[in-house]
Amino acid sequence: MHRDEAFHLLVGWMVDGTGAPYSRRVLLTVSHGMISALETDFTGSLPTQHLVDLRQCTVIPALVDCHVHLSLSGKRDPDLRQRQVAMAFERARSVIRGHLVDHLARGIMAVRDAGDHCGHSLRFRRELVATESLPLVVHCAGRAWHARGRYGKVLGRAPAAGESLVDALRRSDEDVDQLKVIHSGINSLNEFGQATAPQFAFEDLRNAVSLARDRGLPTMVHANGEQPVGEAIAAGCRSLEHGYFMGLANLQAMVENGVTWVPTVNPMVALAGEASISPRQREIAARTVDHQLEQLRQARILGVTVALGTDSGSFGVLHGRAVAEELRLLIEAGFSLESAIQSATTHGARLLGLTEAMGCLAPGFPASFIVVRGSPAELLEQLTTPHSIWVRGEVWNQVKQEKP
Repeated sequence: MHRDEAFHLLVGWMVDGTGAPYSRRVLLTVSHGMISALETDFTGSLPTQHLVDLRQCTVIPALVDCHVHLSLSGKRDPDLRQRQVAMAFERARSVIRGHLVDHLARGIMAVRDAGDHCGHSLRFRRELVATESLPLVVHCAGRAWHARGRYGKVLGRAPAAGESLVDALRRSDEDVDQLKVIHSGINSLNEFGQATAPQFAFEDLRNAVSLARDRGLPTMVHANGEQPVGEAIAAGCRSLEHGYFMGLANLQAMVENGVTWVPTVNPMVALAGEASISPRQREIAARTVDHQLEQLRQARILGVTVALGTDSGSFGVLHGRAVAEELRLLIEAGFSLESAIQSATTHGARLLGLTEAMGCLAPGFPASFIVVRGSPAELLEQLTTPHSIWVRGEVWNQVKQEKP
């Protein structure tokens, strides 16, 4: 059916993205690519024409992955990963495009790229997305900022010698969608919970966040540990990325300051099962996962806004496929299926400023959603191979997208 024709879908179950319990036997009416009507517990007479029968399926809104690295593959080969960090844009173009297709194939229609060394994802977004006919939104941080001599080179650049972060931002004219600052190191695999010092002076970080805000840009801050996370929140960041070992006080501060947490558990899960590292390192990675899940349990109780981010492109974390695993981890941490889906829909859309275009299934929203076989109990298992992906009232055809 063409998107300009009105038609109906009879769906067995629907998770609408608001966090409300799933609905049964839902009749969706779609017209001109938009949801024009929605009736749950439908028992009336079925339309005789233009009806799509999905009574054995579950429908959920289009998904949002709030933390990805499009120029990296997620493969475990260290030589390949090093080549990808340094590859020319001509090569990166096909890599990035392939990863976007991987996302679309799982119904992910918005991604937020958290940086790469050369800024290839930003260039792709600026030059090619509009001409690629890929129906998804790409937000990019460009090259992330890290302190000189500290972790972060693989994701971006540092201010010049003797230059403050805010002065480096003043001379930067990149057309980014958000500022990305790396304010701590990464998790240690040799010492459980090892803290790293903040990368930037607090005043410098706060001034950088303020400058970004004046430019209309939100700030996402990579931070682990109590002090780096606390400073990121106090500086006014919009979202806190990772947040391992942040502590209860920082979870409470996120609620008080309206900061969204993107916890990215997937990478540590991948390391916990990685055969090439030592048994002790795998044990520390597994303990780190458990600690992060406990923080998520506390966050749910406190009311922290959690937005799903997979960190896909990181070691062992594959684009598109990782979303189902991140949802599973949220559920393991005590989230209901509906609240986990909310983190990947409504909360993600709000973080990216897309609430008028996506996030939930309701009249007045685009008819962009994912259909999976079976009931909600089977959703996570079926999400990696959906029944169909709908984009503004039409089924998206992956075969047509696999070649430029």
